[in-house]
Amino acid sequence: MEPYTVVDLHLWRNQLNIDNYDNLFWVISRNSIEKNIYNDYTSNIIVSYTLERRPTYLLYTIMLPVCLLNFVTLLAFILPAESGERVSFATTMLLTLTMYMTIMSDSIPNTSDPVSILTVSLMIKLIISALIVLCVIISLRVHNICDDRPIPKWLLHCSMNSGRVEGDNDEGGDVILSGARTAVTWKTIAKRLDVGFLSLYLIVAIVETVTNVAKIAYRL
Repeated sequence: MEPYTVVDLHLWRNQLNIDNYDNLFWVISRNSIEKNIYNDYTSNIIVSYTLERRPTYLLYTIMLPVCLLNFVTLLAFILPAESGERVSFATTMLLTLTMYMTIMSDSIPNTSDPVSILTVSLMIKLIISALIVLCVIISLRVHNICDDRPIPKWLLHCSMNSGRVEGDNDEGGDVILSGARTAVTWKTIAKRLDVGFLSLYLIVAIVETVTNVAKIAYRL
């Protein structure tokens, strides 16, 4: 029995040194030593460690650049439609984000059960960027519609969100709203869409970024 007791005490004595072990990528959150002594004078010792990945490296090298690219993509809604660069800008930012994620794929934790929070966050950002490209195309399509085409009343109310329609829009593309007395064209609706898309994706990007960064940083 004495040899087993010596080994056991030696491991317990060095447990404090294990707790102070420092590593740039991993931290030991918990460790335990379990001893089992049997009636036939045999024993075993089970040493367990729980490792947690340090989030600082992932936040600075992956999350921060991807978040910046995601927010810069939103500038596509601010570019003038007449410049002709909105779709190319949004597409370029999407390709840049995809390329960066491909380069940094080796640093992303490779696990499927459970799926890494970082992987989920990057996938959401990629989907947001793809949807931004789609919305930019829709906005430009509305902007380039000929003013001779009548504007549906439901679209007019959704875009302006005030007043009721006065007059008929069967003969022209302009409709006068009561109160504002504003001539509404397809270009006006396109600008309203840009503001709506920008506000929507900005809120989604902020909420998603803050939530997942908090989960990664504080291991929620």
